Amino acid sequence: MPPSFAHCWLMPRLADLSARYPDIDIRVNAQGNYLPGAQSPFPMLADAPADVHIVYGARHTWEDRASLLLPEVFQPYCTPSFLNDHDFARPEALLQTKLISTVLNVVSWDDWFNIQGVDMERVEGVGAIQIDPSHLAIRAALDGVGVILESSALVARELNDGTLVPPFPALSRPGAGYWIYTPSANGLRPCVEAVRQWFEAMAEENYLNA
Repeated sequence: MPPSFAHCWLMPRLADLSARYPDIDIRVNAQGNYLPGAQSPFPMLADAPADVHIVYGARHTWEDRASLLLPEVFQPYCTPSFLNDHDFARPEALLQTKLISTVLNVVSWDDWFNIQGVDMERVEGVGAIQIDPSHLAIRAALDGVGVILESSALVARELNDGTLVPPFPALSRPGAGYWIYTPSANGLRPCVEAVRQWFEAMAEENYLNA
């Protein structure tokens, strides 16, 4: 699975998975694979060295072989204290703060500002810092470095506990999504099916609490 998904979404829930299925051998590989779905080394219905994959991408890339686990939208987020310290009456006010970007995100600050009708090229001195991967950018925002433009799927925990808030809740843009993929051609063993169902149940709970 992608590193930031493992860090932000799985790790806070891993104790629950382990407690529910103490006899299942759980091994998590989150070293990262940024290949497009069409170039994935494990094609549909081919045996692969992992029983369950969490993959990231657009619907047209994965819907023929995977099930959508978590949809997402992108919008700016910051801490409540950062929000209180700045006057974010309009989207262009964000340009007077430090903008945290992540290079692999499917929605960039340019994209988001263009949708709001803000031309960044006409603004001089925009403060920006690039931090990769996403879970490090989220940590920077939590530490008050600036404002992130990030996936709702990755900041769900922070939104639920109030440590991050959206300055403009209505100004979001659809992203891609996280998909669950079980590539074995031999049918799913009961332990694999149990883990898959656990992921789906946790994702549904995540969505309902978002």
